[in-house]
Amino acid sequence: MSQYPVQRRTVDPFATYNSDTVNKLTRMSTFGQNVLEEYSSLRCSLPLDGTTKTIAILSPGVVYKDDVRIEMPESTIIDFEDEDFYVNFGAGFNEEGYYYVILEYLYEKSRPAPQAKIVILKPSQRSLFEFSDRWVLLQIVYVEFISPSFEIISLFDSDPDDPSKKRIYAKRIAGTETELDRLTFNNGDQSRIVYDAKTNKFWFGYLDRWGEAGGAGGTEVENINTSLTLQGEVCRIDSTGFAVATMADAFGNQADLVCTKVDALEGKGITSGVVNYVLVQSGVLISKGDLLYLSNTEPGRVTNIKTIPMFQLVGRALENASVTTPVKMIFDPDIMLQESYEGQITTWTPSGTTPPYYHDLDVSVIGAQAAILCNFFDDSTKIKIDPPRVQLISQTLRIFYNDNTSVINFVVSGGGDISGGGGGGGGGIVTDHNLLTNLTYATSGHIGFSPSPHDNTHHSQTFITATGVNYTNLNANGSVGTGAVQVSRGNHTHSEFTTLNSIPSGSKMLFYSDVAIVGWSLITAINDALVYITKGSAAGSPHPGGAFKTDSQWGQPDHAHTVTTHQHDMAGHYHGFTLPAHQHTGTTSTPENLYLIHYSCEPDSGGMNLATGHNHSFTTNFSAAVGGNTGAPSATYTGIGGPSATGGNATNIGWRPFGYSFTLQQRI
Repeated sequence: MSQYPVQRRTVDPFATYNSDTVNKLTRMSTFGQNVLEEYSSLRCSLPLDGTTKTIAILSPGVVYKDDVRIEMPESTIIDFEDEDFYVNFGAGFNEEGYYYVILEYLYEKSRPAPQAKIVILKPSQRSLFEFSDRWVLLQIVYVEFISPSFEIISLFDSDPDDPSKKRIYAKRIAGTETELDRLTFNNGDQSRIVYDAKTNKFWFGYLDRWGEAGGAGGTEVENINTSLTLQGEVCRIDSTGFAVATMADAFGNQADLVCTKVDALEGKGITSGVVNYVLVQSGVLISKGDLLYLSNTEPGRVTNIKTIPMFQLVGRALENASVTTPVKMIFDPDIMLQESYEGQITTWTPSGTTPPYYHDLDVSVIGAQAAILCNFFDDSTKIKIDPPRVQLISQTLRIFYNDNTSVINFVVSGGGDISGGGGGGGGGIVTDHNLLTNLTYATSGHIGFSPSPHDNTHHSQTFITATGVNYTNLNANGSVGTGAVQVSRGNHTHSEFTTLNSIPSGSKMLFYSDVAIVGWSLITAINDALVYITKGSAAGSPHPGGAFKTDSQWGQPDHAHTVTTHQHDMAGHYHGFTLPAHQHTGTTSTPENLYLIHYSCEPDSGGMNLATGHNHSFTTNFSAAVGGNTGAPSATYTGIGGPSATGGNATNIGWRPFGYSFTLQQRI
């Protein structure tokens, strides 16, 4: 490693041109000062591996010394254990404190021309810097002894013990751009002031970006620890002074700034103004002009969706953006997180009072407090309305209204802690009190010291006090006051008043529970029974099934049964076909061979028709009448749809109406 870095000097003595004239041109940029050309010129950094503690790396850059422009185009390694770098050879790396890294050069008319070199001053040698015209300060390096060796701890641009010893830069001149490319920024743009003819604005070159000059670049804080965050993240300052990515999920987590430089010692952030690079929540598409809120799901990011129950408005978008395209925005955060709860009321419950209906809102989601900001709007007209009454009951907001058909939109907001309070404003639930030597009893809310069920609404403040009562006039038994029952001096506890305490032992009630409630016993003798509401007679007595209730009837009103189209299915039967009743008549010629004429009687005619003659052989008299109906259809059949004692149409004796099961329990 060499003290003499690779370098190019614009003007050397005895050049072929008039060096004195050229040097005057250089002075136009430096105003005759020995300065660094820009912020990044010849700046030290530590090795990225983090393990080497005795080496600093000097970046490329330009320095003006004695009107000579000296350019070092390559990085230079400075080994603090190399004795050649020190003013007095052999001095070594053997002190704690602030070391100066210096460029040494003196313009002289000599051949060969003088070269610039790197020099180190130890802490004990820093005073020499004031007495030499050869040196330009490049960096301050802080060193500590960490056994078994000295190590570089941190780097500074100025000496913390003497801020006048610092890096000095050239005074840059403002210029003009036809159209400034604000997306392209390099080290040479730092400290530039440019007039952009297209936007008709002045722009200033910050550390790593362009910002509008004249304050639009934002209010930037410096020298904060941003090592735990990323550039573009929305941050808060925690109790240790670190900037950490934050989100709208708890009080105290509100956004303070946007990180613009990540560094443990020289971190920076903008607290208000135009910020060109702010990270966006995943899945969110931002349009120009959108209001932006601190995300409540991803630390350090913004969203255009108002978060609930807490929200913090942090500014407005100047460009379209997404998770892959950070947003340019006006960063102007509200100082505090706020809480809100929005929704719609569509159902109302009869109140039995005036106003006749109410709806309960659970406001625990916005943080409990003693008062809540409420706004109500009619859903159809979007006009703000004021309900007849709004009541805060612990962490429930009860809204009363005059009808049960209105649809109302609401937003409620607030924060803090809802406390029991009541009575004289006793604050939160306090059941353990300490009797003080000077008690104000008159306003305590107690009617006497006799113990009785009461809650904290009876207390005007945290402690029970009574005027004129102190420990010097206590009774011998150590109690305050007189009477058969007294309150002992010192700490005592009041049981909270509950509905349970007011229910007499032996009382019976229905509970929507399969098991006994605390303080109650389950009655198992009664099971699967209906409950009758009576007017005060026969309470507690059973009513057998299958009979009328003792003092009233549950009868059905007159009604009709309508039978729709149906069929009867009949069993096997026949339809008989019979001839009409008739006789055969004739005359006798011979008894053995009788010729008969057959007449038939048609049912639908009034005469007789002669049939074809035929012979009949007789051995007896004429036949009797034949024909006619000889039988009826079978009376045996089966059918469906009618009453039946068995089968699928039998009466369902297990039917019961729909309902809920309760248990009967008795107060112990």
